[in-house]
Amino acid sequence: EKYAEAKEAGQRFVMKASAAYSKKEYATALAHVQAARDCYNAAGDDGKLAREEEPMVGNLYAVILQQQEMDARWAKLVRIKQLGDLVKLKKQADAFGIDFEEFQRVTGEGSRSEA
Repeated sequence: EKYAEAKEAGQRFVMKASAAYSKKEYATALAHVQAARDCYNAAGDDGKLAREEEPMVGNLYAVILQQQEMDARWAKLVRIKQLGDLVKLKKQADAFGIDFEEFQRVTGEGSRSEA
């Protein structure tokens, strides 16, 4: 009975982890994966359930980490592009003899609030 309860509880945490992952709540998803592991380890079967479930739990953990890292890299690339666009606007303003800060104030172009 302890085995069945541990397996069911672990599966609930895996489902919660998947739901959190789909919402890009990576820290929560990873916490749920660890909770699932803890449930499987608490089955009282000398680790048999934990070993059976580890491939699935381990893969889920790896996918969440990978997506978290990809999202962080993507955010960095977007920021770099925004900065590049800002530099381009400043160069254009300079080329036309326009004060860039005044240009930003009047047009809102290249302002930090867009980042």
